[in-house]
Amino acid sequence: VSGHANTEWIKQKVSFNSAVWVLLKVDPNDIVKIEDKEKLKKFQAEARKKTAKKIAARIEAARVEAVRVEAARVAREKAERERVARVAAAARAAEVARVARVAEAARVEAARVEAAKLKQGQIVHLYSRSYGYHHSNSPEGRGMSWGGKSNTYAWRMYFDGSQTQGQTLNIVSGSRVHIWGISQGKYLHSNSPERGGMSWGSSRYYGRPTGWRIYFDGTLTSGTRVHLYGLWNGRYFHSNHPEGVGMSWGGKNYSVAWTLYW
Repeated sequence: VSGHANTEWIKQKVSFNSAVWVLLKVDPNDIVKIEDKEKLKKFQAEARKKTAKKIAARIEAARVEAVRVEAARVAREKAERERVARVAAAARAAEVARVARVAEAARVEAARVEAAKLKQGQIVHLYSRSYGYHHSNSPEGRGMSWGGKSNTYAWRMYFDGSQTQGQTLNIVSGSRVHIWGISQGKYLHSNSPERGGMSWGSSRYYGRPTGWRIYFDGTLTSGTRVHLYGLWNGRYFHSNHPEGVGMSWGGKNYSVAWTLYW
């Protein structure tokens, strides 16, 4: 120390480190540089740590965001699948309901059509546009009897090929029929002449048939216009003779045909 050119340093209140640097004859600028390097290294180390933390945080944030996005995608896909499934289920249910409605409507319509069909031995009413309802109470040899709609004076129809009472009949135009007068309790025969009185008897054929054939257009339903053809005399029974006058016969004519109700 005693040989150093600058002996004033002893008088200075310096730190131990500064004294060391002085004894080692180190340039103060170099000391700053060295200290800066150390600080730089420390700063860089800390910066690397901070950067690493930031990078790790960003990576973690990116991972969390990726997980969130993936979860959202999965949730959306699940929701879409459920929506599609609900729509499909609703469509299936609607189709099942529609088919059921159609089937029920068809069943109801079939039942209605079946109920509307003429049945063996069913009560029927013969209606004339000129005189009203033809009654079955005129005795043998007497003329036409007319009046209001009445089951007491109505008729029953029996068709060949079906002997079961109440059986539904699929009648076609030209079918053979027997007309039973409820009031007289006998079958109306077709063997009376023009203006001849009512002829009653059995439905059996004794040689020449005394029954009838029924002709109509389309399907036979209640309210259908019909033509009653007498098998005995080969002519159509007309509805144009008034009360007390005998039966009227002629060709097929809609103006004097009958309307069949049941």
